[in-house]
Amino acid sequence: MTKETASKRISAAVRKPTWTRTEIYELLESINDNTEIEFNDLLFYAARSTGANIKGLLSSSRDHDNCLGRYLIFDYMKKKGHTVTSIGRKFNRNHTTVIAGINALMEAVEYGHLPSVEAFNKFKELTR
Repeated sequence: MTKETASKRISAAVRKPTWTRTEIYELLESINDNTEIEFNDLLFYAARSTGANIKGLLSSSRDHDNCLGRYLIFDYMKKKGHTVTSIGRKFNRNHTTVIAGINALMEAVEYGHLPSVEAFNKFKELTR
């Protein structure tokens, strides 16, 4: 799939009010390539997508924007083949926190939680 086609699918997806888990994974697979973004860049993209700051993403803060930003990175890294344990170590978190964060993100997007959907779409746009 070309980047232009993927971009059109994402643009159409922004207007969609709710998502199924299958649709989310299909969209991610359709725009996935094997290049990996550096961790510092992921932090920047997550902060930009959610309105959090990078220091907050790495802190123990449970502020919504910080958590959402971490969850976006957890999801991206998991899709790129990192183990949940290695992801957790980067954030000084337990592997179960990573799993719960990914699940929380997918649920929020699936049910159409607007701030989560907007951050999810913006992050995916920045990381493609």
